[in-house]
Amino acid sequence: GNYLFLEGAHGYGKSTFCAHFRTDDKALVNLGAYCILSPDSTLGADYRAQPAVFVEWLATAVTGLLTGQTPRKEEKGYPELVRKTEQYLEAFSEYCARSKRHGVLFLDGLNEVTSAGLLSELVGLLPLKLPAHVTVVLTAPNYAARRSAFAKQTHSEVEDPEVVLELCTKKNIAYLPFFPIAVGHVAKEKPALAALATTHGATPAPIALAWLLARSNSLLTI
Repeated sequence: GNYLFLEGAHGYGKSTFCAHFRTDDKALVNLGAYCILSPDSTLGADYRAQPAVFVEWLATAVTGLLTGQTPRKEEKGYPELVRKTEQYLEAFSEYCARSKRHGVLFLDGLNEVTSAGLLSELVGLLPLKLPAHVTVVLTAPNYAARRSAFAKQTHSEVEDPEVVLELCTKKNIAYLPFFPIAVGHVAKEKPALAALATTHGATPAPIALAWLLARSNSLLTI
């Protein structure tokens, strides 16, 4: 799979192209276009750029394609939205693979998002590596002006250790926590450890390490 960026000045018809994209190529499956500023919606761009709103659209599109049904709505935190995005894209890819076709979807109008933080969260939903049979087309007048959002995606994922740890556990990849006992000062940063260590007749460091090792089989402590 891969990402494509479609750029061009306002008025060039990018949104019209995405919203009305049709192909006679039987080898392509068009999942549809998620237009951040949609003429068919009374909701503003920043509302439609919210991660939960996009994932709801993606869930409806993929589930409708696979089963013809509408998915149940659920409240989810951001890490869960990241996981769900990956799962839905993987399901779409598997559907395309079974029929020996390639899937495409459009995420149009990144420039319409007024909040840089919101744009980073939206882009951060997307996996760094797409499933093999999916292409995501992103649009904005100028890629260079939106590049920072994509740079932050990589950084934000690293800064969310719970998401990284879960992914490593799922894929059987070793995860090495950075300074897990804070160079011997973990009790100062986590005072509750001192009381727990006293209860077990131990020092805070081994309690912290034991907790880490119990979190996942993928954790390595050095």
